[in-house]
Amino acid sequence: MGTSTDEARQAVAETRTRLEASLAQLEHRLRADLDVRARLRREGPRLAATASVVLVAAVAWWLQQRRRAGRTPPPLTAAEWFASMPPAWQAQLRELVELGGGAPPVPNARRPARGGGRPLWQQAALKSARIVIPRVLAARARAGGEHGRGG
Repeated sequence: MGTSTDEARQAVAETRTRLEASLAQLEHRLRADLDVRARLRREGPRLAATASVVLVAAVAWWLQQRRRAGRTPPPLTAAEWFASMPPAWQAQLRELVELGGGAPPVPNARRPARGGGRPLWQQAALKSARIVIPRVLAARARAGGEHGRGG
């Protein structure tokens, strides 16, 4: 039995040494992975290349967007707009213009603002006056007719 106890102690000691060795390896790996300076030395060139590619792509995209924004086509003249229409539409528009006796419509022309460009409060006052004044005049006329004029 003494040999088995010695063998068991020896086996435990060997297991401890293997465990300590693997623990030391694990600690070394963790320290190496967590060491920022060493990691930058190892992976620095790859990180720099990746960052530069991303930067170049971002700048290229930004420049392309700026160029696109500056390429707005000029507004069409009336003649260009009319010429760009299908022939059937041109004929119909000519007929309508002849019937109306006016000039053909101009594309991109701003229509007059509602209310003639007056402020909202003024539009509201004019509209209420248009509604109220005829009613007041009609009521006066009825009252004058019932009670006699010049009374």
